[in-house]
Amino acid sequence: AMLALDTALQCEEPIGGAVLVSGFLMDIDKWAERLSTIHRNIKILQLHGLNDPLIPFGTAQWLQSLLNNYSNRATFVPHGGGHDIPPHVLTTVCGFLSGAMID
Repeated sequence: AMLALDTALQCEEPIGGAVLVSGFLMDIDKWAERLSTIHRNIKILQLHGLNDPLIPFGTAQWLQSLLNNYSNRATFVPHGGGHDIPPHVLTTVCGFLSGAMID
């Protein structure tokens, strides 16, 4: 998730969107700067398991806060799993990607 967002924000042209599964904040200042300028309208889907034993859920909420401060197109979807991708989460990701390609 962190690599997906960091890579997306380094693009010099606006992109369709990014999917973040079980992520946390890495480079707050750089991400905030890129989210407030060229990627202001980036579409983001963030998913995180409530029972994630590797990356605590609270860190996802910090990332959600940053994204919500700079994007009105960020969607946060907590799920009941852990550090995994349950089938219903995969369905959500596929739907997001389909929509990102159309926008």
